[in-house]
Amino acid sequence: MRILTAIIVLLIWLKPSAALAVQPSYLSLEKVQVEKIQQINCIWKTTEELLSKNLISDAEGSKIKASYATKLSTIIPELDISNLDLSELIEHQNNTNNFEQRLEGLFSFTNIVATVSSFILAIAIGWLMRLYFLPLLQLIPPIVYESALYAFIVGVTAPGYWLYPEEIYQYVLLSGCLSLVGMLSFSYWQHKTSWRKFCQKISLDPFSLCALILFFIWSAVAIADQNIAIAFLAVIALEAFWGFTVAVMPLTYMIGFRHRAVIPRTMIFSLFLLIIYVIAEITNIKLSLLDVFTPGIKYMTSFVYFLGLLIVSSKWYFRKNHNLYWSMQGLTIISGVTALYVSSIWQISILKGVSGTLFIFYLVEKYLELPWTRKTWAWSMLGLSLILYVCVGLIRTYPAFFLIG
Repeated sequence: MRILTAIIVLLIWLKPSAALAVQPSYLSLEKVQVEKIQQINCIWKTTEELLSKNLISDAEGSKIKASYATKLSTIIPELDISNLDLSELIEHQNNTNNFEQRLEGLFSFTNIVATVSSFILAIAIGWLMRLYFLPLLQLIPPIVYESALYAFIVGVTAPGYWLYPEEIYQYVLLSGCLSLVGMLSFSYWQHKTSWRKFCQKISLDPFSLCALILFFIWSAVAIADQNIAIAFLAVIALEAFWGFTVAVMPLTYMIGFRHRAVIPRTMIFSLFLLIIYVIAEITNIKLSLLDVFTPGIKYMTSFVYFLGLLIVSSKWYFRKNHNLYWSMQGLTIISGVTALYVSSIWQISILKGVSGTLFIFYLVEKYLELPWTRKTWAWSMLGLSLILYVCVGLIRTYPAFFLIG
């Protein structure tokens, strides 16, 4: 039964017109006949257009149509001229011819031979490269490839200011800076033993060392070019050096900290930079060369600090130390209220948005930490839905206090 179904489907695919309806015999036309019909169709449409605009009389139009209808009957004797639709006839014939031409062209002997020869050529080239070219490439030390790639990155990006238009140069420079992430990873895997020995001497892990290197390189490029995007990357690299991390995997984004031990120091560093930024905003201090880092500092430091507060204030962080747990609650509330007050008085929009948003998450977190039992989970879900509804109302009413809206 399945074989019969497959045969029927194949026949429908190959000859759709035959499967759907029995078509008149005159629909199988030669190419010359189709060309003549196309010419008659053009004249026929032109005549109808002239008649619609009253440029010729009805008698003249009827005479022209009758003469070409007679010519058409000589091309296709069995055609019913009384119900003439040349457009449909031509469209059907073109579709049929195109389908048959494509099918015939696909399975023609020359095309089959050309396709097979292409596969054979690709296999042969790959085989020959593996036999002769790959051993030659393996004789070249990896450090040569490494040096060549670094030189290529520098060679493409460094003179770009003079070689590319400004709008293109920005993308080239950003791409060159981002490619250093992959290059440092490549260097680490090529010299893993040397890197680990050096990291032990300076008491750093390889990830922190790479982040610190990227910070210095990106900072120099950002100051020299006054590029805000690269300065933002430099601030992210500095936060990554202290412990903040963003990991991207298939269907997954992870934003947080590498491990528990780095959370306090990353929070302290972020708070320190955030206080400097707030003081500079309040006192209107401007540092011309370092202003390029301002967007990165105000976004990243506030986000990292309040995200850290959200983590350390959770009951699962200080599960066995109740004193520290309640201390973190006080620190989170004081930080949130202070940030909202300072940002409202001096109109620091990003600080207002980050603190307000994470304060909402903090309230939801505390609600979920309540000692719900198996029987009260239904009531907890009801309460959560009401809390979320209230939060949505607050966000819509006071959008300036939230990053989402």
